[in-house]
Amino acid sequence: MRSRNAVDQFIDEAKLGSSLAHPNIVPVFDFGKVGDEYFMAQEYVVGRDVSRLLRRHVERLGRPLDERLMLYVANEVLDALAYAHALCDEEGRPLGLVHRDVSPGNIMLTERGEVKLLDFGIVKALGRISTSETGVVKGNIDFMSPEQARSEPVDARSDLFSLGLVMHRGLTDQRLYTRSDGDFEHLRQASRGPTPAQLTRLDDLPLAGPILRRALAIEPALRYQSAAEFGAAVAPHAAGGKAEAAALVKRLFDDELRAHTA
Repeated sequence: MRSRNAVDQFIDEAKLGSSLAHPNIVPVFDFGKVGDEYFMAQEYVVGRDVSRLLRRHVERLGRPLDERLMLYVANEVLDALAYAHALCDEEGRPLGLVHRDVSPGNIMLTERGEVKLLDFGIVKALGRISTSETGVVKGNIDFMSPEQARSEPVDARSDLFSLGLVMHRGLTDQRLYTRSDGDFEHLRQASRGPTPAQLTRLDDLPLAGPILRRALAIEPALRYQSAAEFGAAVAPHAAGGKAEAAALVKRLFDDELRAHTA
């Protein structure tokens, strides 16, 4: 038996998803109920998420993702976030959308080199019908901002921090937060953010390092203050990224994707 809150949350999320119209966001085409089951119909994306792309890249090529590719991916995600963060209601009041789960598994690269942001399922918005339980931390701990891990109020800058962590993972194939000591310690690490030593190692990344140092600032006031500002920093390095992304997806997954579409 589904709880009323879970049903309300599903409906709320489906309505929100169907209102998002951006080329870098996977759209919700329809939602409803058949018998006792609820459904949501979304675009079928032919491609692979960044998590699988990174894993295959390391297996086949022996190294993490290239800086220019990761900066292109970030640029496209930031375009989607800039759109979502700026959305207003019918009276022109900001909706205050925050994705809250920007992570490698929620960013897809298509066979044509497009980048798609998925799963606004735990998105925060002002005045939403359904709400999360007080004190419940939702999202992927590996890619949470410190304030989200502390269950504090979050705004758009939390998504920017999470994207910085996605970039770090793609470029290093390393986690900033370890899981060996259990969930509580894992969450506590996320609540503190990167250590000075971890930030110093970003200097090994000539293009992305300086960008990530700012994106991963523990204090929100020291980060990029908007997706547009963050995007302006990565855009000069994103040229040609679509063709490179398409070629890489084809190189690493061509047989699998052809089997899917056959």
